[in-house]
Amino acid sequence: MREIIFGDSVINPEFALRTNLVNKVVEPEELLNISLEIANKVVSYPTTSFSVTKRVVVKGLINKINAITDETKRAHIKCFMSKSGVKHFQKILKQKY
Repeated sequence: MREIIFGDSVINPEFALRTNLVNKVVEPEELLNISLEIANKVVSYPTTSFSVTKRVVVKGLINKINAITDETKRAHIKCFMSKSGVKHFQKILKQKY
């Protein structure tokens, strides 16, 4: 995760797969069919088991996010006010914008 946070490169599909940011990399023309396959698999799960498991997992993630929200806000404000990150983000974003 540190490589993503402190790195200044675009995340390519291979890196995303290797670091488990994604479960699978597919060609754009395969994306809809693969997504439908996954959706059909998920919809076949027992409703109660799936919803309870999902609720537990999501709650854990939300608790982690909430635990660092104030600190993250302060960090973003400090960086924004110092304008120190402008060149860095221009370097990264120029590839897309």
